[in-house]
Amino acid sequence: MSQVPTFNLGKTKINLDEVNADLTAATSKSKGYAPGNYTVVVKNPRYHVHKKTGLITCSDASWVAVAMELVSADGRSKFHYITVPTDTPYWNSTGKKNLFKFVELQRFLAGIGVELTVGNMGEVIPALFGDEAALANLAGSELNIDIGFKGPYVKFVSPEDCRIVIDGEEYSEGTGPLVFPDPDSAMVYGANTLGLQLQRWPEVLKIHPAEKATEPKKANESW
Repeated sequence: MSQVPTFNLGKTKINLDEVNADLTAATSKSKGYAPGNYTVVVKNPRYHVHKKTGLITCSDASWVAVAMELVSADGRSKFHYITVPTDTPYWNSTGKKNLFKFVELQRFLAGIGVELTVGNMGEVIPALFGDEAALANLAGSELNIDIGFKGPYVKFVSPEDCRIVIDGEEYSEGTGPLVFPDPDSAMVYGANTLGLQLQRWPEVLKIHPAEKATEPKKANESW
């Protein structure tokens, strides 16, 4: 004999205001960041060990990777990493030298109020990244950042409602936005049907300079 549930919905005495408030809180909570501007704190800065090589050096072996979490006041956290030169400001992993990694490092340090130039890099970089004690001084530093997407992406509306956004508009096939039951379905549709590599997670688009530049602390000084 098959079993069927007994429904008492609408008969149980509940506080509607309380339930609706709990529903609002549950649907608004997110462990990740939506696109927007945030003030975050640097936590757990450390050398990043690459899984494939087991080393902290990058594809250009004269650069090392530093990982950290960017944590908001409400506890949301985003993994972030930067690369740091040990020799010259040029990145050279393919035989072509460029400065884009050095510029990224300049922008990160400007965000915590430290000016980095080619002239002072011999003092500033070892003071902040020279060893684990120096890295620890970065913890607690504040950054003001913009988070978002650089291209088409998967928009998470609810656990059962994910959509594709292209050029700021939700993708539609004529009857309103196309809704997917989960992010993976949207990613597959984007790749197989639209020929698009969709972004699933937002990234740090910009680090805003701090209002006042400061001198980097030594490894044995508090930040």
